[in-house]
Amino acid sequence: MALAIAIVIWAYANEGQSPRVSRELRLPLDVRKVEPGCVVTSAPKTVKVLLEGGRTHVNSAAAEPDAITAYVNLRGKASGRHVMPVIVRLPEGFTGLVSGTPVPSEVPIRLGEKVQRTLKINVQFVGSPPVGYQFGAPQLSPSRAVVSGTAEHVNAVARLVAAVDTGGSPAGSIDGDFLVIAQGKDGEHVHGVDVTPEKAHLRMELLEAPASRAVFVSLDVVGQPPFPYKVSSVEVHPQTVTVVGRPERLMKVTTLRTEPVQLANRTKTFSQSVRVIAPPDLTLADGDYVRVTVRIASPAEPEAPASEPSVRD
Repeated sequence: MALAIAIVIWAYANEGQSPRVSRELRLPLDVRKVEPGCVVTSAPKTVKVLLEGGRTHVNSAAAEPDAITAYVNLRGKASGRHVMPVIVRLPEGFTGLVSGTPVPSEVPIRLGEKVQRTLKINVQFVGSPPVGYQFGAPQLSPSRAVVSGTAEHVNAVARLVAAVDTGGSPAGSIDGDFLVIAQGKDGEHVHGVDVTPEKAHLRMELLEAPASRAVFVSLDVVGQPPFPYKVSSVEVHPQTVTVVGRPERLMKVTTLRTEPVQLANRTKTFSQSVRVIAPPDLTLADGDYVRVTVRIASPAEPEAPASEPSVRD
């Protein structure tokens, strides 16, 4: 009798100190066990969960909502609409002390057939490299990724890009993993698709940017027309060419010569393409050839006044 009385007193005291209460939480709904050939096209993002139990225990459980999970299990479900029961899991320490009831107890889920496409990954640069430098060719691995989802969403993807911020890069190479983003024709992010793999590894070397300079072209002529013929004028088109190379090297170059043009035995005006000779450490930006016109006056023709080389469109 003493033991029974003690139990009754304990239960009464416990009930008085921690009466039964209820609290309502809104938790994210997790969709689990989706079959490989299906994709979720419609599902509630959240669900209400009613916690009931002693006040102390309910308040403790509600203080850690991230430890409570609400989910639906779609194992074995094909494409179509399904009404699925919501399952609530509480932390082990609250088992038997607090109950979690979903409201409503069932939710509609719609599944669609999954389709996929393989697309090339493009590098999208944000910002510019440091002044005086440029990036070499990007080396991307892998170079392609698989986009999967519903046909509507997958068909909306126009390209895959790995966005790389080059503005804050130090004077060195870029070597790291970057998120692959699915974009539509307007460049906006396409949601509702999965990209596999999610990241791509990019490596780019930071190189010193070459400078450029315009220099004059000097025609190298060999010999003279036979007497009494004379050279009346020489025209080079274009007069200048753009040379690319290291800045300190360009400072020493003001003129580039052409390959030799032979004038011996020439008795008529002629035009021809002539290669411009650039040093091994410099390159020509607009091609290696210029057009040369040499006017030769015959004894019966008045000699044309000498003119400076001119640039013709």
